[in-house]
Amino acid sequence: ATAPVVLNVCWLLAIGLLAPLTSSDPRTQVFLLAGSIVVSGAVQWGMQWAALRRYGFRFTLDWLAWRASRDALVTMGRDMAPMLLGLAIVQINGLVDGLMALLLAQPRGGPASFAIFGHAIPYPMQSGAASALYLGERLYQFPLGVFGVALGTVIYPLLARHAAGGQRAAFREDLVSGLKLVLVIGFPAGVGLVVLAGPIADGLFRYGNVTADHAARAARIVAGYGIGVWAYCAMQVLVRAYYALGDRRTPVRVGMAALGLNLALNCTLIWPFAEAGLAVATAISATVQVIALFWLLQRHIVTLAWHALADTTWRVLLATAAMACTVLAILACLPASQTVAGRLAHLAIATIVGLVGYAVCATSLGLLKLLPAFPRDRASLELVDGQGDGATTNIPPPGSDT
Repeated sequence: ATAPVVLNVCWLLAIGLLAPLTSSDPRTQVFLLAGSIVVSGAVQWGMQWAALRRYGFRFTLDWLAWRASRDALVTMGRDMAPMLLGLAIVQINGLVDGLMALLLAQPRGGPASFAIFGHAIPYPMQSGAASALYLGERLYQFPLGVFGVALGTVIYPLLARHAAGGQRAAFREDLVSGLKLVLVIGFPAGVGLVVLAGPIADGLFRYGNVTADHAARAARIVAGYGIGVWAYCAMQVLVRAYYALGDRRTPVRVGMAALGLNLALNCTLIWPFAEAGLAVATAISATVQVIALFWLLQRHIVTLAWHALADTTWRVLLATAAMACTVLAILACLPASQTVAGRLAHLAIATIVGLVGYAVCATSLGLLKLLPAFPRDRASLELVDGQGDGATTNIPPPGSDT
């Protein structure tokens, strides 16, 4: 669950320490950054290897043993492919957004319109849209990588074990607990990105060749993506719930529909909102995707504890509203700063105040008591009844008649 953090640590160290100390040539620094991504992958792999060894797993070069495991590995790979596609819809939408930002932005120093069938159509986005979109994506990926992916990684073995044992009540309880965590942490994180979008863009991006206008464009994108942070995190939980039940088709079908919706919204929203419309389209399509996954799971599997989720939701809304109002009040009181250090100080103050304010409100509303402590013992990692690849389950998958 901590593996996604390694990527951020490695490339930040490369940017902040290795590249400046090694060379002043931008081309060399870029190659060093690319190399740090490869190194981070090796470190992530090493973390998994060490963890497996602690649990008694050993890899050998015995060809007969590999041949005996070949069929199981092929089955696992075939089953994992649709799961990975279902989980990657947000990233695919981001790729589509980036391509549209490249193709439909006015070229620097180029014409202000392009021709289709002899008609001149103005570009919906200005030059630099792809760069602004990239900066915004880095920020919404942070809570998704640190929290959303980690939560999905932790909760999947539990859901798979419950599904393999036909334990409906336990499956429902842990799934609801995961969704509560999404509400308690993912929702305020997204709102925090929305209300702090301006200070974040000013503090982190506005220096060097990045002007105030560039930072403002990035801020609008951050706010657009921030709307859907809770949905990006919830998707990690819901898709894995389907996979634990042996249903590998529903998440892909819903994801493909969401991809089409995102493309349609992109083509619609870029005209009034420029590149910020791409971010809003991704957030809307992710929200619709989560609602569809939740509805189908609720309809075909078990009735989830609506009252528990509703109770958590209104508490989270109250605590988040208090946090947002507090942060906005603090930002209104802070004087404008023209220095990078001053803008970073403003961002730090507002962030700390927001975190403390939310923690106080969450404690007073009893939200912290709702945070479950998922078991981390050896038993939670046992592979029983084929749970390891999601191939066997005693709970009927979505769409079945039982």
